[in-house]
Amino acid sequence: MSLLMLDRALSPTPPIAAVSWGQMSAIQVYYFTKDSTLQGLYWTAGPRGFNASEPLGNVLKGSLYAHASTSGVKQHLVEIRVGYQSPSNPDTITEAYYTTSHRWRTRAFDSTPQLD
Repeated sequence: MSLLMLDRALSPTPPIAAVSWGQMSAIQVYYFTKDSTLQGLYWTAGPRGFNASEPLGNVLKGSLYAHASTSGVKQHLVEIRVGYQSPSNPDTITEAYYTTSHRWRTRAFDSTPQLD
């Protein structure tokens, strides 16, 4: 598994995030389009090259992260999580997440502080 994160504050270009798994046999790169949509490109070993994923959500300008969870020696994919700020939940983090059984879904994290 690999993780790459570039923050908008550190780069003059929009942020990108990438994950890989399966000993680099699969790579996914996530970025914000000009229309403020979270988009992904995926590559798998073989003749197919890069292909675009479905749009994953609307975004506000800001940071982006991606994380892949794997299992086993061959690093079989378990879950991909891509975090960003959404216009519908601007005060918290929204994640698009993928599992092999449920495909892509989104969730927003509660921004209410938890007091002990």
